Parts: sequence; C-alpha cells; structure tokens
Amino acid sequence: SGALTAGNMDAGFGQFLNTLILLLNILSSLRFRIGLDQNVVVNKVVPGAAFTIFVSNIVFGGWAEVLSMRSMTKANRGDTFTALPHGISTVLFFAFMMLIMAPVFQKTGDAELAYRTGLASCFILGVLELPCLFLVDRIRKLVPRAAMMSAMAGVSLTFIAMTFTVQIFSNPAVAIAPLTIILVCYGSNVQLPYKIPAGLLALVP
Repeated sequence: SGALTAGNMDAGFGQFLNTLILLLNILSSLRFRIGLDQNVVVNKVVPGAAFTIFVSNIVFGGWAEVLSMRSMTKANRGDTFTALPHGISTVLFFAFMMLIMAPVFQKTGDAELAYRTGLASCFILGVLELPCLFLVDRIRKLVPRAAMMSAMAGVSLTFIAMTFTVQIFSNPAVAIAPLTIILVCYGSNVQLPYKIPAGLLALVP
C-alpha cells in the first residue's frame, strides 16, 4: 500500500540509485560509443527518459493503491500490493547500444542515423510486444522461471556487472564501501540503525 514506511523509503532510494546510474550510462554511452552530440543527449534523451520513469512509477504506484483499496471490499481483506518499479530496461539498453546503434555508427560514421535506427528498432519492438500482453500469464505458467531469467542474467553479467566490477576495483578507496553496504543490506536483509535507507547510505561514502 501507500504507507510511508522504512521499507518503502529504502526501495525508493534503491530505485533512485539504479535510475541515476542508468542515466549516467546513457549519457556516456551515447556520447562515446556512437558519437551523439552532447546537446542532443543532455537536452532531449536524458530529460525524456527521466520524465518517462517519473510518470510510469507514479502510474504503477497509483495502480497498486487502487488494487489494495479494491481488495478491502472483498472477502480477502488485508491483501497488500507492491508497486512495480518501472524504468528503462538496462539489459535492453545495452543490447540496443551494442548490437544495433554501435554497428550502424561504425559502418556509416553517422551518429544521428545510429540514434534514429535505435529509436525505430525500439518502436518496432514495442509494437511486437503489444500482442504478447494477452499471453503473459500463460507463458509464465508454461515456462520455468529459471529459463526466462537465465538469458537476462547472462546479458546482465556480461554487459553490466563486469564493467562496474572493473570500475569498482580500479578505484577501491571510493567504491568498496558502497558495494559492501549494498551487498550486506540488500543481500542479507540487514536493517541499519534508525532504519536508515541502505540506498541513501551507499551514496554517502
């Protein structure tokens, strides 16, 4: 539900930290991997992405609250619903960047063409995903969760985790402390004193 609890605040800071890191990745990747002009990235891409994330999380949070209120009128009183954190798919971003936009830029040298190709591919993917909305529940029942998550885990480890791992250990004096906080608090469910959000504390070092 919409109660302002320590868990909700911790999840909010975690989502904020994840979004901030992703936006920084978008900023650097579009500039250095496909050579997109900085003004386009800063004035168009990043504000558009931030606005989308902001609105979508409000919508999902409101929908969770609506479902929670509806459950109060039924026999199964007391049901709670968690808002689905929504944002840019990190896995898809790196897939589009490495497999679509970067090759176009390498062949043509045209950053604008590479950027527009990525936008067109994203739109086509969205159109193809729409009919699948009606099959999601059936697919989830038929396909084991491990099979669905293994591809995402592989891409995440290859394109995301390894890059940050190298950066962490190349500057351990700054990065080891936040890494330890994240692993301990989120990985083992350790509660910090005074219910301080782990995502907020990870930003302090």
